[in-house]
Amino acid sequence: IIPSYPWSKEEVVTKYIPNVDRTKLFLVSPDAALLEINNPIQNYADGSYWCIDNPKTDWYRKVSVSLSNPQVNYRATKWEGNKDILTRLNSSMGALVSVYKSGNPWWFPTLSQALYVGVPAVTDWRLTTSMGPEWSTLPHAIEEMSPIERVEVSKKQKESYIQNIPSWESVKENIGNILLQK
Repeated sequence: IIPSYPWSKEEVVTKYIPNVDRTKLFLVSPDAALLEINNPIQNYADGSYWCIDNPKTDWYRKVSVSLSNPQVNYRATKWEGNKDILTRLNSSMGALVSVYKSGNPWWFPTLSQALYVGVPAVTDWRLTTSMGPEWSTLPHAIEEMSPIERVEVSKKQKESYIQNIPSWESVKENIGNILLQK
């Protein structure tokens, strides 16, 4: 059972995890657990920085050269919990969600955390653009937006993201069925 984004593909997982039986591989999107919580987006903070999930990726290095605003890590220390991350995100202008080897996505809760607090999430648009134009907005364009415009992008991202993932009830049911298989 592998957590994944709606745009994740089995081929990426099997490429990096050797000897995986494809018939026993299940991609599951756990993001609905956070995004279905009633949290009306109204984050009009005039954030002056980006939150980055991993500043060591090639994707981030390429993107960062076009940014005017500073970037801070999601976590100030490895011991920080979800509450600290959400507080930092809530005061930011958006989240930079890295892709990894060869531009492939690897799931972390960072994207859903950004959408939960109401800031835009930016990742490789070549993977996400099929979910709507709000997923192809580049970071430097977000820097030029007003806080109200950024909230609108985030709202649209959250709506389209939820439409592209199964409900949390469905995820729990599917995991239960997977675990009960013989």
